[in-house]
Amino acid sequence: MRVLVTGAAGFLGAELSRRLATNSSVDLYPMTHSSGGRVYCDLLDQDAVNLVFKQVTPDIVVHCAAEVPKREADYLSATVIDRNTSMVKVLINAANCPVIFISSMAVYDDALSMPCSENQAGGNLSAYGTSKLQCEALLTEAGVSGVALRLPGLYGSERKAGLVHNLLYALKHQREFSLPDKPVMWAAMDVIDAANVIEQFVMLKYDESFLPVNVGYAEKMSVNRLVNLTADMYATNISYEVTHKDFEFILEKMAEFGVVLNSSFTQSLEALNDRV
Repeated sequence: MRVLVTGAAGFLGAELSRRLATNSSVDLYPMTHSSGGRVYCDLLDQDAVNLVFKQVTPDIVVHCAAEVPKREADYLSATVIDRNTSMVKVLINAANCPVIFISSMAVYDDALSMPCSENQAGGNLSAYGTSKLQCEALLTEAGVSGVALRLPGLYGSERKAGLVHNLLYALKHQREFSLPDKPVMWAAMDVIDAANVIEQFVMLKYDESFLPVNVGYAEKMSVNRLVNLTADMYATNISYEVTHKDFEFILEKMAEFGVVLNSSFTQSLEALNDRV
């Protein structure tokens, strides 16, 4: 099976590529924006992308590439919407195979009651969430087969700027740390677990439909729960007075695909703690 992974130099794309490279059923084509990889091209260049698809003839595409906000203000940027939707339009014009689109929990309104199902997307969204939802709609309307995997935020030993890594590192090495000073909707997943789930979706057969699928841990998530779990790990008390709303996915559709995630949030934190 020839698998083309876009954004293969990114946090998720790199982890997924490492995992797929060990799968004997996969002939991996990691695509990056710059030279040095097996495949490289500008995903906004239609001619270049067309050529890649002609040369590779992939059996499935995992579209990890995205304009990802790096600062809070970036979540409101119209540039995020334009670049992400433009990349998907180019992909649609070139692809003649199933697509696994990496979407986000950002397609859900913060005001939603929990747990949330796939049919509750939309509402008052950030530019990033809007771009993900618009990309899903483009793929659906184009008649592309596959799935949009709605993941929470990702953490791991290489994402040192993230909340989870910073908190664990600070507690382990007795450093200062900061936590959000106002309520935020938050959920997260270890990038290793995310790559595990995506690999399972890669190996599936798809009909002509394109469906959104929630992906995450089967439990409630919040910054407060993260704080409490990490405090318990170090048998300490963390004074924190901000109360955050719980986020929780309904994961029935993931189960219907036969995809399983045997790890929990607590287990993933314990494993990451050994690596920070």
